[in-house]
Amino acid sequence: MAQRAVGYLEVYGCVAALVAADAAAKAGNVTIDPLDKNKPAKADELPVPLIMCLKIRGPVADVKCALDAAEEAAKIQEAAAAAGYSGDNLGQQVADFALQFVGNPYVYGGV
Repeated sequence: MAQRAVGYLEVYGCVAALVAADAAAKAGNVTIDPLDKNKPAKADELPVPLIMCLKIRGPVADVKCALDAAEEAAKIQEAAAAAGYSGDNLGQQVADFALQFVGNPYVYGGV
């Protein structure tokens, strides 16, 4: 039996969390636990006043791959949000990133 792992990733905002969860689910044979939201102290000083925690479960190698994909996707989303950018180039960046996961099965991990 393969060893199992749990990976955690904190991101700013709901949109970045959903983008990260989508990339993670497509990158490996993992399940995504329900998202947790936290409003930290001095939240108004943060780029987005809400921190979301993404929890990924599965075989060790798949969790590592999923976390890498989720982190990259969240960074693209967070950078675009911080810059206030919503143009065509962002869509192309997200599409290019997602294309590398074409063919990987999606595993639903919800309730």
